[in-house]
Amino acid sequence: KQIIPLYLNSLQEARQTGNYDKADTFLNSISSFQKRFGSDIMPSDEKIDAEIFYNKYDVFTKLYWLYMLAAFFMMVFVITGIFNEKKFVLFIIKVGTFLVTTLFLIHTGGLIWRWYISGHAPWSNAYESVLYVGWATMFFGLAISVREWKLTQKGYSLGSYSKALLPVGILAGALVSIVDILFGKKSSSLTVASTAFVTGFILWAASMNWMNPEIENLQAVLNSYWLMIHTAVIVASYGPFTLGAILGLVSLLLMIFTTKKNKAKMDLNIQEITVINEMALTVGMVLLAIGTFLGGQWANESWGRYWGWDPKETWALISLIVYAFVIHMRLIPGLRGKWLFNFLSILSLGSILFTYFGVNYYLSGLHAYQSGGDIATQKILIYLGVITLLGIFSFIKYKKYYVKSKKG
Repeated sequence: KQIIPLYLNSLQEARQTGNYDKADTFLNSISSFQKRFGSDIMPSDEKIDAEIFYNKYDVFTKLYWLYMLAAFFMMVFVITGIFNEKKFVLFIIKVGTFLVTTLFLIHTGGLIWRWYISGHAPWSNAYESVLYVGWATMFFGLAISVREWKLTQKGYSLGSYSKALLPVGILAGALVSIVDILFGKKSSSLTVASTAFVTGFILWAASMNWMNPEIENLQAVLNSYWLMIHTAVIVASYGPFTLGAILGLVSLLLMIFTTKKNKAKMDLNIQEITVINEMALTVGMVLLAIGTFLGGQWANESWGRYWGWDPKETWALISLIVYAFVIHMRLIPGLRGKWLFNFLSILSLGSILFTYFGVNYYLSGLHAYQSGGDIATQKILIYLGVITLLGIFSFIKYKKYYVKSKKG
């Protein structure tokens, strides 16, 4: 109360005289007072320097366009490689895969750096959770791409890979696969390029004005070890689901561009994408189921009940049922086929988007960031319209080139 006005007056004098000694004396007094009485809650000099470094380089804002640039670079050569498998093209694709993996490691380092500065897990608010979803998407995209490439070479198809995947373990297999990429092992380049693009798009969304990138203190309700367990698992499931949607989109586009001449190569790529799509959705569903049960444990500790039909809980259950149906519908003879599986993998992401954005911002409940507001109905209708048109055109080509006749 007393020293701040004195300090501001001394600054005005210093601007006229050019001598800041008096102002520096007041500033040092304020600093000494803070360290004496507030040392328990003041950040250390190392953390202050770390935050200045973090803000100076703003890694996540730079990463989104680097991811997109690398994805575009890779996609051009991957599409070229489908029709022309020259050594130079394959070499450039390998370089692109290595660059994307390097960007992912920088992404990981940025999250660890933010964790160190804030003192809590970097998925405690809307901005951080979007960064984490982008990380999870890229993580599983890189991880499964190597595993999927190996399975495709062995002739695995939709629904037949699980015996080869489960013994490896989701996390252990993922880490091994990323190491494989760094040492030049083969991977599904189309998957890596598609995942890099969607990761860049997610980080671009995080950089928009309505997201607050400030490193904040942890809210009291989130000050629990369950933040590390429940939130990390359930938000991580959004990554594979997003990956599945973008792979479904790529698969439908390949169907649209199929001709009589390129059918064999297109069929191989669609088969490859569909297998990894199912792997991604399966991993996502497992994580979502585990995260939902862990959320019940946290709810019991916080509110004294495991399940209360809160909007977030309800929509998490709806999403789980939706993806369980998509993954298991291959067991129903009339619902088998690559086209329907990939098409529904795109539509199913709508349940995840509403679970994340709709519940958080437009419904009232224990998980809501803010209540009220009008859902952008027009944008939803445009999204559904585009997906419907894509589905119609791809189905026409799929029926023409990929559905076998009864005689055949």
